[in-house]
Amino acid sequence: MAEYATLEDAGECTPSRYGETVYVSNPSAFYFCGGKRWVFIDEDDETHSSDNGSSRSEGSSSSEDGLGPCTEENFGEYKLKEASNRENVDTIFCCTTIGWIDAHAWSWDIPKEVRQNPRSDYGSMTDRRDGQIYKTIVIGSQTWMAENLNYDYRIDGVSYGNWCYGDSARYCSVTGRLYTWGAAMDTAATGCGDGIDCAADTGMVRGVCPDDWHLPSRAEWDTLFAAVGGGPSELKSQTGWRTNWRLDGYGNDAFGFSALASGWRKLDGDIVGAGGYANFWSSSEKAPTHAYLTSLSYDRQGIDRNNLEKAYGYSVRCVKD
Repeated sequence: MAEYATLEDAGECTPSRYGETVYVSNPSAFYFCGGKRWVFIDEDDETHSSDNGSSRSEGSSSSEDGLGPCTEENFGEYKLKEASNRENVDTIFCCTTIGWIDAHAWSWDIPKEVRQNPRSDYGSMTDRRDGQIYKTIVIGSQTWMAENLNYDYRIDGVSYGNWCYGDSARYCSVTGRLYTWGAAMDTAATGCGDGIDCAADTGMVRGVCPDDWHLPSRAEWDTLFAAVGGGPSELKSQTGWRTNWRLDGYGNDAFGFSALASGWRKLDGDIVGAGGYANFWSSSEKAPTHAYLTSLSYDRQGIDRNNLEKAYGYSVRCVKD
């Protein structure tokens, strides 16, 4: 059995690694590859358990009508159940450790692939720094990453200004990392950060993005809004957003941008708002302590272009040079 320091070091759980079990020393735990994702194994009660505390024994299975069994053999599998008529929407189900989950609701157990639009014509790119592969999408004259950046930004070998929910690499594989503006701007290279006026709008800033990609400016976000018609629904993923009594939070993801409601990191270190809000940094700053961001909300029909403190943690989407 292979042993790794962290689950991130174990690499991606792919169909070719199905059935592989690894030991992770931090935290001390065993994980099983179900073909789509790593599943925590609870050695004490011989069940496979999810991080939200629910569990199901290895021999059990559950099924939704027409979806078939959900067992350890297909953990992480997702299926599209097409609507019976035009008035209803398609439903996406994901096989998790507690059975098939209707993926319309927010859950950290739902892989990011489930949130992406199966009808979009995605491309892909590989970040040569760590080998991670990202889907991309062409919208108007721009090419965007179709998922949030998940690069562990480091200074002198130490993670700096970026976090995963629950300090779990698994959750970062779903929503990407949350970055301070300084980390998003690659403060080690640019000198940009909290309390510093760096006049970033004077040119293209790569920031934390891979080679040939860069952190979008406020003007580039405006170009995107114009291309999709200015509304948030076209940018939001079709599932994973809250609803309230007057408005469904879901989007139609008409262009494949697939914005996830990944929340944000507050100044006190708490990560909140998952399922309700998506926030993305720009390279444009308002003041030495504030920078501009794009915000999508489950309860608003508009796109907010706010400026907030650079020390908050928000998501990053990169745009091609």
